[in-house]
Amino acid sequence: MVTGRVARRGDAFLVSAELTDVGRDSQLWGESYSKKLADIQGIQEEISKSIAENLRIELSGKEQQQIAKKDTQNPEAYQLYLRGRYYWNQRTPEGVKKGLDYFEQAIEKDPGYALAYAGVADSYAVGGGTYLKLTSKESRPKARAAALKALELDDSLAEAHTNLADTYLYYDWDFAKSDQEFQKAIALNPNYPTAHQWYSECLYVTGRFDESIAEAKRALELDPLSVAINGSLGAAYFYARKYDLAIDQFKKTLEMDPNSIAAHRELYWTYVIKGMYPEAVAEWQAATRISGQAANAAAAGDAFQKSGYRGFLKADLDRIQKNPQANVPDYSVARLHALLGQTNDAFASLEKSYAAREGSIVYLKSDPVMDPLRSDPRFQDLLRRVNLQL
Repeated sequence: MVTGRVARRGDAFLVSAELTDVGRDSQLWGESYSKKLADIQGIQEEISKSIAENLRIELSGKEQQQIAKKDTQNPEAYQLYLRGRYYWNQRTPEGVKKGLDYFEQAIEKDPGYALAYAGVADSYAVGGGTYLKLTSKESRPKARAAALKALELDDSLAEAHTNLADTYLYYDWDFAKSDQEFQKAIALNPNYPTAHQWYSECLYVTGRFDESIAEAKRALELDPLSVAINGSLGAAYFYARKYDLAIDQFKKTLEMDPNSIAAHRELYWTYVIKGMYPEAVAEWQAATRISGQAANAAAAGDAFQKSGYRGFLKADLDRIQKNPQANVPDYSVARLHALLGQTNDAFASLEKSYAAREGSIVYLKSDPVMDPLRSDPRFQDLLRRVNLQL
């Protein structure tokens, strides 16, 4: 495993990198570098060559070219891109917005910077209703346009192929094309963690659970400190109905970042399916408090104490219906109706989700929360329209 740290002192950067044998818990190689801002990009090539030498890897001519390749000659653009990735990886509303801003600034500095366009695409891909408060119909075309621009500049860019695959998955509902683009991205860069992470989602959406878990684990091997990737392995377990493994993984994710709203929410749904309602409500409250809604969290706790889990669900549904500006996805509303046994209302919400082209509707085939609806002919009809009758 490769780890490293970067610190800035005036106009210089101090970079340290280590290569560790995780199995033996021993350091194979370590080095520190001090570079001026203008030389920072050259460190990538230097570190890559040192790792290859220490692992005694013979690099092909093509691999040597990839190491030497510079995506931009503008050091300021490069710095802005790195900042964008730092904030994007936080997966918070503030982080995704800041990340998008830095990516756009990088493009201003270098309009031919393909990686920066890929960063813009990734911002719109993850930043729909949750982070950027955009609908799928607003965010996904922006993601596609930025990914295609990146590929126009550099067709070998795994990041851009990964994003295009994600758009095929969540917006076009073209699962065959999505699979092809993910495989292309991984072939171009087998060590790009997000390609494996997002491909895992494509696989569990289409019911290929063992492959999905394997891809999520590969992503985690490549980036073990990513909160988002740790959570993705938990999601792969959840959709594969390996609930105990999912619970353990979400707990590990929350140990890394107790403020991960996504991990709290996914753990909530896992507890719901397990019938562990006190634990579920506690996770829902945690996510709600972190998102700045302490009053709603307290009210939910009161509803659960007075009327049990069914009362909690009704109170949550009532809150959503009285507060349309909360922008809760219709798919999430359908989940609540399904749990309450309100079948017609559940399908009404699913139809709204379908019409809005919500990305989350692709979970329909694999989502255990939707099990009460599966025997209804309307469910099979919806699967057909979302291209999930594979």
